[in-house]
Amino acid sequence: MTDYDVQRLAKAIADRLIEDERFLKNLTRMAPKIDRTLNAKQAADMLGVSKYTVIRMAQMLGGEKRENGRWYFSHNRLEMYIKNQAS
Repeated sequence: MTDYDVQRLAKAIADRLIEDERFLKNLTRMAPKIDRTLNAKQAADMLGVSKYTVIRMAQMLGGEKRENGRWYFSHNRLEMYIKNQAS
């Protein structure tokens, strides 16, 4: 098998996998979620409350106060908080 044949075979396999919905579902389920950092305003928008409410609840929400005096929040932790509140 030549190098060209190997490349064609690899491309054919990749194209087939991309079209397979089951493969894509498993891939997205297994891939680690990227955790974004949100400021207080973005966290408030996500939770549907005011920025001041988020700041008052910052420690409970897992907020981190940085050197600039502003609060920042983990997107994944806020999603978990929302799920826990819903159940």
